[in-house]
Amino acid sequence: MNGFIIKKYQKMASTNTFLKENAHNFSDRTVIVADIQTGGRGRLGKTFHSEDKGGLYMSVLLKGYDAPQELTVRAAVCVHRAIEKAFGLSCAVKWVNDIYYNGKKLCGILCERTGDGSIICGIGVNVHERDFPDEIKDIACSIGDYVDDADKDRLLEAILADMDKALSDDFKEIMAYYKAKCFVIGMKVRVLVGLDDYEALVLDIADDGNLIVMKDDGTAASLNSGEIVLKLK
Repeated sequence: MNGFIIKKYQKMASTNTFLKENAHNFSDRTVIVADIQTGGRGRLGKTFHSEDKGGLYMSVLLKGYDAPQELTVRAAVCVHRAIEKAFGLSCAVKWVNDIYYNGKKLCGILCERTGDGSIICGIGVNVHERDFPDEIKDIACSIGDYVDDADKDRLLEAILADMDKALSDDFKEIMAYYKAKCFVIGMKVRVLVGLDDYEALVLDIADDGNLIVMKDDGTAASLNSGEIVLKLK
């Protein structure tokens, strides 16, 4: 499908880790899919709950591609469009790498360099209804919570069908879509960048994907990394 080579496994620690360690053994556009991850990873060292068969856990190897921040934006647009096309769910984007539905996290994306000028794009989507751990059960959701025909293979097909377009589209068009679907603009958030921890108002998303925020002291900051935590009312 569009040059993608799909390889499925029953269980592994992490599809991203597996590709990072074995990228030299695989061709460009190899897609690793695991039914279960025992050590699923998110950004900033966080874990991604994937120790059951309830989600689509996949990583795509893109050789010769060395723009992880741009790829994260492209991947978010790809997954957003794929979920809407496959299941009719109109989701939203939380900067920088999460897809939300009905106020809860549905998908996480992790793009990492391999060290040889390539990028691994990891995507984890909660598909079937799942019994989440207590610490995330109030902030996570699954496609199966809202549709009766949630199917991982159907979603995988939709993502790969859209990814070729998402990788080749003009980045200005990708950013316009991303910004239109990003729900954090205008919200008060908690910003975590390194040792910095402060509250800010999200003003905009720059053309390069950076988040523009205004701190409580009136100064502006442009973020190309870090984490934002939604402030619940």
